[in-house]
Amino acid sequence: MAKISGLSNMSPDQWHVEFIPWSPNFQSNVWLAIGTRNDYLYIFTQPDGYFPFLTRIHLDYLENPTEGVYYWSRELAWKNGINQADALPILDNKITGAGGSLRYHEDLQKWVMIYGPGWFGKDIWMHVASEITGPWSKRKVIYEVPESTPGNPKFNKKNLFGNRL
Repeated sequence: MAKISGLSNMSPDQWHVEFIPWSPNFQSNVWLAIGTRNDYLYIFTQPDGYFPFLTRIHLDYLENPTEGVYYWSRELAWKNGINQADALPILDNKITGAGGSLRYHEDLQKWVMIYGPGWFGKDIWMHVASEITGPWSKRKVIYEVPESTPGNPKFNKKNLFGNRL
C-alpha cells in the first residue's frame, strides 16, 4: 500500500509517496476491486474457492490495518476482522481478470464496478448497486476486447488479455 500526498502538483515525480507495510492478516493478493467513499476504503476480496465478499477499513487505520478491518457479514452487519466463512458473498459470480474499478458515481447515485477479461477471455463486465453492500446487479458485458474475440479481424488465438504471448 502506498500513501501519496502532494497530488496538487501537476507532475507525478513531485508527489510524495510513503509505503505502508501491511499485516499478513489482510491479504492484498486477493483484492479485486477497490474504491473509497466517506472516509472508508472498500475492498472486494475473493480468496480461492470463495465468491467476492466486501471488506472495509477506515482511512485513519491505513497505517495499522489489522485493527481497522471489517467485513460485511451474513447477518448484514459490519464485523471486525475477516472471517471468510461468515462473510456474505456480494456477487453471484466470481470476478475475473486481475482486478477492477470500483467507484461511487454521484450523478448516477450508484456504485459501479467494472472488471475483466479473465484468462483468454474477451468480455469486460459491469455491475451496479445503490449501496456498497448491495444488492448488486447481474453482471453485464459492456465491451468485448477485439484482440480476444473470435471473428474479429484483430483476433489472434495467442492473445492473452489483448497481449500477444
